[in-house]
Amino acid sequence: MTTSWLLGIDFGTSSTVVAGRGAGRPPEIIEIHGERRVPSLVLIDANGRTIVGRGAEALGGANPDRLLRAPK
Repeated sequence: MTTSWLLGIDFGTSSTVVAGRGAGRPPEIIEIHGERRVPSLVLIDANGRTIVGRGAEALGGANPDRLLRAPK
């Protein structure tokens, strides 16, 4: 069985939005952790893990040297 779907990502300067469309269905914005758009932020934590979006925003205040705003 083959499922036809499309995924689009708008990686903006301040926020990112994802939309998808399944076979025979209209396009819809995909929620990420209950939000239709997430901040375009990237943070590398002390263990070298990459954290994005709201998680990066939450940790960025205490770790501004590890936070990348507008990563595109």
